[in-house]
Amino acid sequence: MIKHVRAGGRLVAIILVTLFLTFLWWVLGPFKNRTVRGRVAWRHTITGGWARGLLRIMGCRLHVSGYPPDPPFCLVANHLGYLDILVVIATTRARLVSRADLAHWPGIGWLARTFGTIFIERSRIRDIPRVAQDMRRVLADGDGIVFFPEGTSSSGAGVLPFKAPLMSVPAELGLPVHTAAISYDLPGGDATTELCWWGDMTFGDHFWRVLTFSRFNARIHYGSAPIEPADRKTLTAAAFESVEELYLQVPTTQAR
Repeated sequence: MIKHVRAGGRLVAIILVTLFLTFLWWVLGPFKNRTVRGRVAWRHTITGGWARGLLRIMGCRLHVSGYPPDPPFCLVANHLGYLDILVVIATTRARLVSRADLAHWPGIGWLARTFGTIFIERSRIRDIPRVAQDMRRVLADGDGIVFFPEGTSSSGAGVLPFKAPLMSVPAELGLPVHTAAISYDLPGGDATTELCWWGDMTFGDHFWRVLTFSRFNARIHYGSAPIEPADRKTLTAAAFESVEELYLQVPTTQAR
């Protein structure tokens, strides 16, 4: 009973924080968005505050190792579920490349569109050039880009092989690729089945269960040095090795 009361209170708080920051976004936006630099800075003020606020409301203790890159940059990381989005946005100034169906999720899809998420149809190879062009425009604005090359979320048992197509953007631009590894642990539980969102888990049920936990830990470990520019396949292989090495240092596990 106490867990469900906790979850309900947190859900109300999340809705109120989201509505308040969205209100600020629209009301102050015309004054903040007069220049490209101003628009980028204002977006990250709102989205960063939103992500950090939601993690605190959810009882998440966020641990950061290493140093996030300064924009413009291209960052890749492993993918364990929707919580990764909050962890990344809370710790770095970047826009996300996400699967297209997120755009149609009730509420969340509207927020993602409003705050500049780039959507990709992963099953359509013809969508890659459009997404690549969007990524180039974001980088030209002085913003950062984050995407998850595994192409899907996992249980955290390991890092899945990286897919190469989106690596064409940093390869063509001669841009170094930064790496990070995300992991979780849940006191008294198993993060691989209770925090990671993968397989046929439904979002609503999973999110409610996360809200019932008294606390959990999220960790993001940034690599010490970016991968130097190279061709797409070389970048993909090197990025995978870097993320896997970072992840093996603090994997997603049962509570320690």
